[in-house]
Amino acid sequence: MIRNEFTKLIKEEPQFYVVPNTTDETDVAAARAGESIADYLIHSKYCNKIRRSSTFWACITGTGFQKVYWDPSQKDIDGIDGKICFEAPSPFHIFVPYLQVEDIQDQPYVIHARSFDPEVVYAAYGKEIKPDVEVTGSQLDQKFKSALGIKNDKSKALQQVHVKEFWVKPCKQFPTGAMFVTGK
Repeated sequence: MIRNEFTKLIKEEPQFYVVPNTTDETDVAAARAGESIADYLIHSKYCNKIRRSSTFWACITGTGFQKVYWDPSQKDIDGIDGKICFEAPSPFHIFVPYLQVEDIQDQPYVIHARSFDPEVVYAAYGKEIKPDVEVTGSQLDQKFKSALGIKNDKSKALQQVHVKEFWVKPCKQFPTGAMFVTGK
């Protein structure tokens, strides 16, 4: 059943259209440029692979996410600094404050929690953090860390750092929005 639903949902590529605000020549040219950029991103950034992953999670769990962000520390395929990154995070690693709100756009912030090797954390954020090998805290914390591969057995423990990215929408405290990272 899931395979059939998955196949139906990914059978065709999405179509993007950019509509100009007015019939002015500059608006029409900007719309054409927007369509070209969208077409370039879809075909050069493996958007179909990300769409397949998020659709898979949607079929299995009932919800799927696509995370798109700008990373100034990476190089694009043409060698220019900065890269538009696409991910399809597992719904089990996305946290929101209000579970009764259906649309994620209505959430004040979103947390993307995951674990990395300490070297990856240092390369991405420039901070050295010791691996989290102790499974402490509430039972929910223990289950979450266990699901991430962080075990209590120190001899078999993965060298992982638990990282949470907080993506905050514009609000009184952060008028332009914010993104900050915590790790332990």
